[in-house]
Amino acid sequence: MPHRCLVVKPSSFGDIIHGLQVIQSLKQDLKEEIQITWIVRDLFAPFVHCCTTVDEILVFNRGEGLRGMIRLLSKIRRGSYDSVIDLQGLLRSGIMTAAAKSSRKIGRTDSREGASFFYNEKIIPCSRVESHAIEKLINIKFCFGLKNQLSSKLEFKKVDLCGFPDLKNKKIIVIYPESRRKEKEWNQFIPLTIDLLKKNYFVVWAGVNKKEFPEQHASFLNLTNALSIDQLPTLMNQSDLVIANDSGPMHLAAAMNLSVLSLFGPTDPKMYGPYPIESKRNHVIQSPSNCMKDIRLEEVFLKVTQILSSSPF
Repeated sequence: MPHRCLVVKPSSFGDIIHGLQVIQSLKQDLKEEIQITWIVRDLFAPFVHCCTTVDEILVFNRGEGLRGMIRLLSKIRRGSYDSVIDLQGLLRSGIMTAAAKSSRKIGRTDSREGASFFYNEKIIPCSRVESHAIEKLINIKFCFGLKNQLSSKLEFKKVDLCGFPDLKNKKIIVIYPESRRKEKEWNQFIPLTIDLLKKNYFVVWAGVNKKEFPEQHASFLNLTNALSIDQLPTLMNQSDLVIANDSGPMHLAAAMNLSVLSLFGPTDPKMYGPYPIESKRNHVIQSPSNCMKDIRLEEVFLKVTQILSSSPF
């Protein structure tokens, strides 16, 4: 019988990606077979479902309020698990952990809102103040007698991209021009795209919110507000480079071992950048003033051309 593990990490997008990386590494390094059930918000459920790390999902419908929580707790109680791992560390995730039938309930010492009351094993996150989010989670592997390091990339089931052209002898750049916070969004993606199209690159925009591009171009595809969240990994797998602000899709590209250029202003790439930051695939441009508008268009364009010129067709 496989080791049945329940993972509690309902949100957010970037945090889920980091959690998937840690659990994927645990799953690969553990000598015994392990089956992963993941508790996830309905918003992110299709994405987690298409990740090959996860065998089963339990959906948390946050919009249903108390009724949704009670329904989820009932589903949790019907299962039986060899271990439960709470990667969220909040009261709500602690209650979900408490509901599970398991003699082993693991959480973080830095959990909040009293969530640690529900654990019988606790992990100590990385003690460095400027530690990356993954470094705060990876010590979970100590609980299973494993080294605290990542061992593989995230992989996803292929999802059909209707209407996506079959491109040959083209460098494909996927741009994700948004972020959860406006102050983390660069405002020069339109002129950057125009410059890249002049270099004969094929550029694709992706994002949750519709963004308009001022002209039509045979080598440009605007998929903002047109992709489902589970289609994003398949789109990124077509790319030679992903360009993004500090955002969940930036973390996704890094987790899939894709080449990524991330733009940073008010946040620290040491803590929130593509992981690992020293990887040759992960490139960062940080504003000299911590303000996104001070990242120069010329600097980004030059960096893109340098990255793509070093990778052959």
